[in-house]
Formats: sequence, C-alpha cells, structure tokens
Amino acid sequence: MTRISLLIAASVLLLPAPASAVTAKLKLVDRTPIVVQATGFRPSERVTVTAYMRSGPLARHVVATRAGSFVVRFAGTSMESCASAISLIRAVGAKGSVAALKFTLRECPEYVP
Repeated sequence: MTRISLLIAASVLLLPAPASAVTAKLKLVDRTPIVVQATGFRPSERVTVTAYMRSGPLARHVVATRAGSFVVRFAGTSMESCASAISLIRAVGAKGSVAALKFTLRECPEYVP
C-alpha cells in the first residue's frame, strides 16, 4: 500500500504546472463608430464578438493575433445614437476565452415613424 501511495505522489509531482491564467478583456476604444480592442485571448483563437443593440444583435468574427489581441469595428453604430446604442459586447473564443463589456443605455424618446 505504501508503494502505491509513493507512486501516485511521484506521478502528481511530475505533472506539468498549469499555465498562468490570462484573463481576456475588452476595452471601448471609440464611440462612433463603436470600436473595441481585446487582449488576453489565446494565440490565433477564432472569436465571435457580438454587440447587443436595441435593434438586435450584431456579430463579427475575427482571429486573435499570436499575442492574443484584436480590434473590432462595428460600422454604422454609435453610443450617441438611440437606435444603435449597445448594452453589451461579448467576445467568445473557440478555445474557451470569454470577455464582456456592459453599458448602461440612456433613455431615448420613443420613435414614431
């Protein structure tokens, strides 16, 4: 029994240490058009970035650089516009990275065509 315990203990010590955790982050770079910069994603990770607007979701697909960063531009959007104002931007990578930015929407007058 002691021999088995020693073998298990030795095998645990030989396992590689987990890689240091890098947290994926999003940062708002521009408000018109809305531009987001991302860091901390896995190298060459495919990422879907979704902006949740009043008018519905808008998605972009990008590939992170070897350094794990990218920039996404949502053309035709503005944080100043009621129709294209964004409440949430979420980036989900194919290798498990996730980041989000949440915004408080200002009140807008009701649109009547």
